[in-house]
Amino acid sequence: MNALNRIARLGAAVGMSALVLTACGSSSGKSSSGESSNAAPSASQSSSAGSNPTSSPTQETTGSGGAKPGSSSGAVNLPLTATVRSALRDAYLMHAMQEYPKEKQANLTGPSSAHYGKVNGRYYAIGEIGFTDNALSRQDGPHVWRSPNGQDWEYVGDTGGKVCGPVPRALVEKWGVNCG
Repeated sequence: MNALNRIARLGAAVGMSALVLTACGSSSGKSSSGESSNAAPSASQSSSAGSNPTSSPTQETTGSGGAKPGSSSGAVNLPLTATVRSALRDAYLMHAMQEYPKEKQANLTGPSSAHYGKVNGRYYAIGEIGFTDNALSRQDGPHVWRSPNGQDWEYVGDTGGKVCGPVPRALVEKWGVNCG
């Protein structure tokens, strides 16, 4: 196969992957647990809506408030918006579909019991997430995500109950969560 054919096939594969990923992030309504999914743009789409990841008309907050301006830890608890929650779901789903390829987005619940914040210039989130019909996907939480900018989220994994390590201790303490 010549180089042009390989490039054309690669381009087609990338285009199909983008189409599948876009479709995965475009649900709305309520999950089977009754939580509103508040469908929002995926992490990569939300960057065009504005550079502030916490600006959303429907802010859902968790945790115990933000850091004071003179805080020595530099850890800040941020409100978990519908946009961030949706981006976390998308990042988890992209990862989970490799391990559970037969699962459906409609069976995804969470993140719940979630916390979101920033420390040392990096954003972190923790929460419970998994598929309603797959108990294995819901064990060993909370789950962890991180982002360099509060918009492009990477699913790190479940913690097995040990949050400190994947998330800096200063932020875990700011959230009032036990390190495990």
